[in-house]
Amino acid sequence: MRIHELQLTNFKRFTDLTIKGIPDSAKLVLLIGSNGCGKSSVFDAFNWVVTPSHNVELPHHKSSDPYFQKSDKGLSPRVLISIDENEITRSDMEFYSDYAGSFYGRSSLRIPARIKYPSYQVGLTEIMRENADTPSYFIENDQRFFTDVHIHADLLNQAMQRLLVEGKIDQEATEEVRSKYISKINTALINIFGEDDKKTLRFVLYKQPSPSKPVEPYFKKGDSEIPFELLSHGEKQVVIILFNFLVRQDLLQDKIIYIDEMDVHMNTKLQFDLIKEVNENWIPDSSQLWTASHALGFIDYARQSDQAAIIDFDDLDFDQVQVLEPQPKESLDILEIAVPTEFLQKLLSDGRFIFCEGIDTAHYNSLNLKHTLFVSNKYNKFDVFTRARDTHATGIIDRDYLTDDEVDKFEKQFEFIRILRLYSIENYLYHPDNLAEVDGEKFDRLAYIDAITAEKNKVKENLILGIQKAREGYPFNKELNGSERKDFTGNSGEVLKMLQSDDFDTFYRVFPTKEYGKQIPQRANRKPSDLAKTKWFKQSITDLLQAD
Repeated sequence: MRIHELQLTNFKRFTDLTIKGIPDSAKLVLLIGSNGCGKSSVFDAFNWVVTPSHNVELPHHKSSDPYFQKSDKGLSPRVLISIDENEITRSDMEFYSDYAGSFYGRSSLRIPARIKYPSYQVGLTEIMRENADTPSYFIENDQRFFTDVHIHADLLNQAMQRLLVEGKIDQEATEEVRSKYISKINTALINIFGEDDKKTLRFVLYKQPSPSKPVEPYFKKGDSEIPFELLSHGEKQVVIILFNFLVRQDLLQDKIIYIDEMDVHMNTKLQFDLIKEVNENWIPDSSQLWTASHALGFIDYARQSDQAAIIDFDDLDFDQVQVLEPQPKESLDILEIAVPTEFLQKLLSDGRFIFCEGIDTAHYNSLNLKHTLFVSNKYNKFDVFTRARDTHATGIIDRDYLTDDEVDKFEKQFEFIRILRLYSIENYLYHPDNLAEVDGEKFDRLAYIDAITAEKNKVKENLILGIQKAREGYPFNKELNGSERKDFTGNSGEVLKMLQSDDFDTFYRVFPTKEYGKQIPQRANRKPSDLAKTKWFKQSITDLLQAD
């Protein structure tokens, strides 16, 4: 199963939220964002949208439950989920029993201090098969670990008893039992915690001091055998997740699996190794895992995995229509969720920290410039200017409609700013010198330049009308004194002359290539990420940063 699109209307925090564009390859969907940005509302929607497999009417099935309504509106909530070729919709009292059991979720509150007996009216097998131990609400404690432990202990005990009764206690038979119930857990623990016996947990046995007490798994670490209740919080987190997958692995086929905050109380490396182990070895290929996090390890893994999509929830206005799509993997902007730019700058105190506009960071960082990190959170010119100034870093802004003299003057006056020598980064990427490096001899430079010149002449009258307004939007305009500002405002005629020229090197510096000329055959359907890998582009940006 794969979710491709999700819409929440008047649900929890959101008036209208759409997540779309999730690719078929996304076995993992990672929701990132700061605390309180609405990530867990998605999991509440999964919990609410279908009836549970055991067909017991839980409190959260009532559509009128105010818990699911956007409180300041009082309107009925609605959820729509596109799965493969089908849609699941819930509004008012509408249910879709065809998808009962298709969703399996776990809340972030699932780490008990110690083991207890499962407290349900049905047996352990029925609890597991019917998912009867699911919490009524996603904010409640998820106590399925109690069921998982007792089922695992029971299965292991029955398997060994059967071998004894049948007289099959030999190396091959016991190895089969060990592989099924023990080795897979211990292999996963090694993958997550490492090979060092002194640091890595190993499941060793169950103990039950008396019939009145529940069974408890013990783990070996170094020379010590440690009961579950004495493990660290992070160790418990890993154990709980793995035991749940081991016991219920046959029930997790063809499911949407959602687990909130799997990374609690873990260091960055442990975060990375946990999500890697879970996604690659425990989630069936027929299923899809959704999880929420602002942990650096999870974000870093999702950036590197071809099977992951990242959805950024940060800075959303809950009262406005919001449409989210997967973030570009090359961009380092998403790391700012886990590590503030101010902290990154300290880490790079011996290097260079550069703010830039929009989503240009992906192209700049692909250059792999030594000791240099480009960052942006969809910043505009004002954001770049103020952040670079206030943090004593460097900022790159688009040239847009500036003359050569103005570029030189403003860089000298505001030393923390570098101004592109061409209108925008697209002018570099689609420059004939850059395309020629990619295409070689088959690239027709003259035809390409003629096509851009024709496009410029077709739209130049429209461009002229916007030159003055665009120039007034520069951040350093407000930094100039009265006479300087007057001179700057009155100098737009020089830019007009550049645009009216048919000399390519003259007009191309102030021609918005990112908006015009997209249909020209030599640049159509080009991936900017490929064009950013050339020697010409790298040298152009290097020269810009080294300019005095």
